[in-house]
Amino acid sequence: MDKQSFLNQVKQAADSNLVSESELLMAYRGVNIKTATQSSSRLARVLYLIGGLIVFLGIIILVVQNWLDLPSVARVVITLGSGLAAYIVGLLFVRQEKTEFLGRVFFLLSFVLMPLGLGVTFYEAGLDFDTSFFPVMFSSILFLVYLLSWLFLRYQLMAAASIIFGTVFFFTLTNYLVFDTVNIRLERFWEYRILVAGLIYLLLGYNLSTGNYKRLTPWLYTFGLLGFLGST
Repeated sequence: MDKQSFLNQVKQAADSNLVSESELLMAYRGVNIKTATQSSSRLARVLYLIGGLIVFLGIIILVVQNWLDLPSVARVVITLGSGLAAYIVGLLFVRQEKTEFLGRVFFLLSFVLMPLGLGVTFYEAGLDFDTSFFPVMFSSILFLVYLLSWLFLRYQLMAAASIIFGTVFFFTLTNYLVFDTVNIRLERFWEYRILVAGLIYLLLGYNLSTGNYKRLTPWLYTFGLLGFLGST
């Protein structure tokens, strides 16, 4: 192949958007295009994380400084509203490959803000935090939200959140059921519950060992074995 024919083929590839000018320059300079693309992708992810942390810290500082001056509705909107907004934005971004990582960042923000917002909402509504049923209601709502999200969306973060809040719901519910029970050894009761939770984690780790949930399996096995062996 002569030089002119090669240049014509390169021009046709560029006209068809098969190759970009930057890729041609990297190839000319001997740069590995795949490695350069991966490096830029990692840098973008780091910048997403830093940006998310800055926004989150900024919201916290602003709210803390003005919390006592805010009306009840504003407190609920800032906490629970921000959590719901982060959840919705995460759903929109995670569906596209280019913004998938940014969507996960917003999901993480919602995991933090939604429990906080739900607690603020209950407090502003005048619910009694000292009742034994309050932790059950609080954890059951969060567990149901993320469990349904996991079942419908099949995202790994939703699975992790539903397992975490499901564990909290299990312990708060069993606490409530034996709250007024007499003649029960609390130490033995804790051991039985940790044993059951460890077994559930082991079963979940086995069932989720394939597909999109492989990253959860080592954590589930680790905590499951710790709970199972620690309670025996």
